[in-house]
Amino acid sequence: MNSFIERPNSGTTKTITTTTSTTNKSTSTATTYSTSQQYSTSTSNRMGRRLEPFRSNEAETAARKTIEKIKRSRMDAFFIGNCFCCDCCVWAPINRINNDDRPLRSKPIMVQFKSNLFFYLALIIIMTLNACYLIFDARYLINEIHLTVVIIAEVLFLLVLVTLFVTACTDPGILTPATADEAQDLERELDLPHWNPGDSYPSVQPRMVHINGHPMKLKYCYTCRFFRPPRSTHCSICNVCVDHFDHHCPWIGNCVGRRNYRVFFLFINSLALLGIYIGANVLTHLILLSRKGSFKLAIQESPASAVEFVIIIIAIWSVLGLAGFHCYLSLTNITTNEDIKGTFVPKRTGVSFDPNYLENPFTYGSSNQNCRHVLCGARISTRLR
Repeated sequence: MNSFIERPNSGTTKTITTTTSTTNKSTSTATTYSTSQQYSTSTSNRMGRRLEPFRSNEAETAARKTIEKIKRSRMDAFFIGNCFCCDCCVWAPINRINNDDRPLRSKPIMVQFKSNLFFYLALIIIMTLNACYLIFDARYLINEIHLTVVIIAEVLFLLVLVTLFVTACTDPGILTPATADEAQDLERELDLPHWNPGDSYPSVQPRMVHINGHPMKLKYCYTCRFFRPPRSTHCSICNVCVDHFDHHCPWIGNCVGRRNYRVFFLFINSLALLGIYIGANVLTHLILLSRKGSFKLAIQESPASAVEFVIIIIAIWSVLGLAGFHCYLSLTNITTNEDIKGTFVPKRTGVSFDPNYLENPFTYGSSNQNCRHVLCGARISTRLR
């Protein structure tokens, strides 16, 4: 029986009780969860250390061959890893075969991809729409209304760019894999047979925890070789476990997790606001032009503005929907991953009585407190050191 304690910002204390079940023995692990979710366990010091695989020479060779095959796959050809420039250019521990304990640091560029199509596509679309606004609409609006109208648009544009790059270049909350000694101790503790890449995974029973009286499972990660903390998930694209995993966003080329969620939230909301504002300015431009005649003549006089307005109308709906969805997630203190899986079903759906569903044990009791904790809570430091 283990005890987990979480102390939220509101001053209340959440007690989490853990029961560990294994094949031949039971273990006892004491873990403390703080607001920053800095987990310390008696059996693992994995949070600030890199992986040193526990394998024989034959297994090492097989692992290298397996990794080479993975690198040739389509997914790995799309994503290799991020240089987290906002965290002092620390290289994410993507490479699992590392024979020394020295932290891997990246070259001084933003992201290290073979191909980062969606990120650059999003960047090009945003910059192109802003350029079209400056070329075809800004001068007319300055003459007819005021310079402030264009200044506000450019401030929003800079905010979108800054939040986009910060989200892409920030460590989302990667949990450093267990070292060889830690993995060996845990496997010995769990009586796991040694297995080689390509073999079927041994069965590991999850550890049960109770958070505010609600049972939850701590699943064992076969890649990082430790029991994942609550709300963390292994990203198959980045090949790392991320604390408070929300989702992997291809448009920023990075996972969204505990450390960069608030910046991502600011990015999508500022992008939605920018789209609405520029769309309103373009429409105002066309309406002012129509004073000389009909609206059709205004479109003929400035066809680029009409095309720009149509593109904004088409694109803004998805951005507005995403921004509204994440506002809902912040108010309820759940993640995209939990919402998709139906881990916690809010009472509004009317199925919370179903025993297969859980009421969210991480809620702070009100939408205001949830939003305050998610968007304004303490930010943990990166573990990639």
